[in-house]
Formats: sequence, C-alpha cells, structure tokens
Amino acid sequence: MSESCPVGVDQLTPREREVFAARLTARELEVFGQLASGRDRRGIAGVLGVSPHTVRTHIQRIFVKLDVHSMIEALALLRAAELNSQPATRSSPA
Repeated sequence: MSESCPVGVDQLTPREREVFAARLTARELEVFGQLASGRDRRGIAGVLGVSPHTVRTHIQRIFVKLDVHSMIEALALLRAAELNSQPATRSSPA
C-alpha cells in the first residue's frame, strides 16, 4: 500500500475513488474501502485505531451522502461505478 493512499481506499479503483471522493471525506473513503473489502465494524476500528462507535458514525454518514439505506445498496453503487469505469466492449457477430 502506498503512503498517499489511505487504508482501505486501495481496494477502490481510481475511477471509484474519483466518484466517491467528490461525496465522501478521506476518512469516510477509508471506511468505505474497508467495508468493500469485507471488514466488519470491529475490524475497521482496529485497523484505523478508532472505536467501533466512531466507525458506525462514519458508516451512517456514508449512507446519507450516498443516499443509500444499507450496505448492500452502497456496494451496489460501488459496483455500478466500477462497471461505468470499464471500457465498453463489443461482441463480435456469431
């Protein structure tokens, strides 16, 4: 992991970081990246050196800023950003 990339954000593609950086703080991006990699609140708290309550607060703010109501919706938004960042491919005729 590079020094310029916060913990967890390295799980996001450059396009995803660009999309979400416009809406989220650097710390929220860290938390979101950790969530996207499968960590739970306690795991994120341990990695970031904060309490699980602080992580919960970050998650709540992420949901509000992304206008989602669950982690599933947030991950679906992440996946949509990922798909939109991939170049279009054309299928060849059969």
